Amino acid sequence: MIEAYEQGRLLVAIPFVSKVLEQSAKSKVFKPKNPWIATLLKLFVELFQSADLRLNLKFEIELLFKNLKIELKDMQPSSKEEKKEN
Repeated sequence: MIEAYEQGRLLVAIPFVSKVLEQSAKSKVFKPKNPWIATLLKLFVELFQSADLRLNLKFEIELLFKNLKIELKDMQPSSKEEKKEN
């Protein structure tokens, strides 16, 4: 996702990763509390809040959180956690 952001390819990366993460709702192992999944979700929150995203990409992120039954506003973006650690 970071590489897609740097290369300006979020238009294809966000929908792809969203569809993969949606399947985690059906998994026993890959739940939103899984560290890998949680990190990606926090990255999505950060992109949603700070990046200049197209409306369809924001909708894709909102749809992902809705399908995972997570409130977008309740999750902290990844950049805020990094600042706490430093």
